Amino acid sequence: MKVIVRDKQMGLYLNGPATWRNLQSQAMQFENSMAALEFCAKHGIQDMELVRLMGDPRMETPLRLASTPTPGMGFFPTPRTQAPSTVEL
Repeated sequence: MKVIVRDKQMGLYLNGPATWRNLQSQAMQFENSMAALEFCAKHGIQDMELVRLMGDPRMETPLRLASTPTPGMGFFPTPRTQAPSTVEL
């Protein structure tokens, strides 16, 4: 499985840090979703979705992400500032 990045508004595919293309075949491919997310975070790419390529266009799965960071959500979770509460079973 490969992962590509698509702009949510324009439908263009990421080809490099600041390059977008119309054709999916020209998209930069990542080995997994985490690699794609790390690349986007490093380069400040927002308002995008990940598309998992499974070899069959009918099986493509877009993964839509929040366009604005929310504490505890987004690319990386917010570090915990308090110890978790104790859970009794």
